[in-house]
Amino acid sequence: MQEHGKIIKCDGREAVVEIEQGEQCKHCNACHMFGESKMRLTAHNGIDAQPGDHVTVVVEPRFVLTSSFLIFIFPILAMIAGYFVGQTFSQSPDERFGILGAFAGLLMALGFNRMVNRTASSGEHHNSAEIISRIRADQQDNTGQSIC
Repeated sequence: MQEHGKIIKCDGREAVVEIEQGEQCKHCNACHMFGESKMRLTAHNGIDAQPGDHVTVVVEPRFVLTSSFLIFIFPILAMIAGYFVGQTFSQSPDERFGILGAFAGLLMALGFNRMVNRTASSGEHHNSAEIISRIRADQQDNTGQSIC
């Protein structure tokens, strides 16, 4: 999946790219839930682009799907599993232990997501995004937005 954005900062062979909402994002609105219309990601900067450059970034679809699953689906599944584990091990017919189990499942899922994020961030090529080209000035309108 290709996206267009602007480099915010560089750190060696990595760059933080601010990406405008693309075609794939138009139906999602997840960023708008948090008041954002832009997304930032860290990408491998193999072309030595500098802050302020407008670039094209390729993000592996597998990375997008895995991230979406871990952020949106996995916590819900962990809550459901936690509820049933809590209910199974309680000798009481009330829902207290199921609810506590659901919260425990949610906390475990969030902790797992945080651990995966830290582990993935520590590798040399931890991200699945790569800057593949600069967008020339004649491919931008007068506001600096790319018109690709």
